[in-house]
Amino acid sequence: MSWAELEFQTIDLGDVRLNRRAINIVETLGLAPGRTIPQTFQSSGDTKACYNFFSNGLVSEKKIIAPHIKQTIARMKEYSVVLLLSDTSELDYNSKDAMKGKE
Repeated sequence: MSWAELEFQTIDLGDVRLNRRAINIVETLGLAPGRTIPQTFQSSGDTKACYNFFSNGLVSEKKIIAPHIKQTIARMKEYSVVLLLSDTSELDYNSKDAMKGKE
């Protein structure tokens, strides 16, 4: 069982096929953090299927995140102290030209 299947095993979007699709999408996006949907999915068909999934009326952010919240709380209960740290800094080098050969 993959990490996404474990983390989202209780997802309920009202349709077993949507549940499986959600897990597949989460797992695929997790392999390419910071990339867009078209950059992540290999074919135009997979990209379109992902967009169709998010456009489905049965799918909502709340329903997708609910099993992750549940699993996170369960993991937190295993410890007497849990630190919730926040770092709002961000680095983005996408707009920088390559530095190769420049001194």
